[in-house]
Amino acid sequence: MKKNIGQKLALYPTPATVVGTVGEEGKVNWLLVAHIGIPIIEQSPLVMECEVIDTYEIDGFKNYICTILNTYIEEDMLDEKDKPDYTKLKPVLFEMPTYKYLRTGDIIGDCVKMGKAYGETLK
Repeated sequence: MKKNIGQKLALYPTPATVVGTVGEEGKVNWLLVAHIGIPIIEQSPLVMECEVIDTYEIDGFKNYICTILNTYIEEDMLDEKDKPDYTKLKPVLFEMPTYKYLRTGDIIGDCVKMGKAYGETLK
């Protein structure tokens, strides 16, 4: 069951998500969903409900500026503080300009601790 955890930006670095399916004959189809609100997809463990507040076109691409209304996440994908646990969720992100898909979820450091340690070296 999905839990509404409020207005949380839950996908980084950009709210872009790869939605995929495998057809009956084993054909894989992918769709990149970026910067738009989408209906809740039951198979997706995390969904952000967005409202478009502005649009602009540049270089032939229509861009949407959105505000996040609600974020829904499967309860078993939350940590003990009701925040998304990316070691479980492991969202796939789309990276530009190389057009590569990235898997997230590995913890490589604690930015607060690293920032404090670096700050101490500057004193």
